Amino acid sequence: MSFLDNILNWFNQKQVVSPIVAQTPLSPVTPIINPAVTPPAHVENPPVDVFNTIALPLILIFEGGLTNDKNDKGGRTDFGITQTEYDLYRSSKKLPTQTVSNISSAEVKDIYLNNYWLPSKCDQMGSKLSVVMFDTSVNMGQGRSVKFLQEAIGAKVDGVIGQETVAKMKTMDVNALANTYISTRKTFYQDIVKKDPTQQEFLGGWLRRVQFVSDYISGIKTLDQIRKSW
Repeated sequence: MSFLDNILNWFNQKQVVSPIVAQTPLSPVTPIINPAVTPPAHVENPPVDVFNTIALPLILIFEGGLTNDKNDKGGRTDFGITQTEYDLYRSSKKLPTQTVSNISSAEVKDIYLNNYWLPSKCDQMGSKLSVVMFDTSVNMGQGRSVKFLQEAIGAKVDGVIGQETVAKMKTMDVNALANTYISTRKTFYQDIVKKDPTQQEFLGGWLRRVQFVSDYISGIKTLDQIRKSW
């Protein structure tokens, strides 16, 4: 059993997330033809189910393990949570700070739900877009994830999901929007390396990660297949 398998088993034993239905891809999304009479894409699936059974397990595949790479600007990180973020979280709960290597499974879930999933309004989107948004928010920050969405739909790019962003998002074909979003994210990664060559070593991993997200929402790979390949 690999180190990653041990991590996921640890989370499942603690019942942090619901059991992963590994072989069931997301259900197809019907394009919105007439938003005035067609149910908006953001109510496609129950948002809590998407977070517990898809979004969080996918993140744990990508973010499992303690890292402290000198070239990684996030610094000391465990389960994708940086030491700085963990310190702020513990302080907000009136708890003493401690090394992020001691973070509990409950804390990991709480941080991902309340610092990333909900602020990015993923609970108000269709499952495909919510998974892409959530992964981007975790990997690049909530503000950046919203800006990618706004660029993809032609809304004002201010990093805040307001009325204009919501209105335009509802009129878009969900599949096309998710694919445009992913393309924008890939280009952004490449631009990071052009501006800062020290980040070159991370480019392959970044692009591989976003490709796995794309493969999942397209039904090409299941969560279990991604976990085994990662």
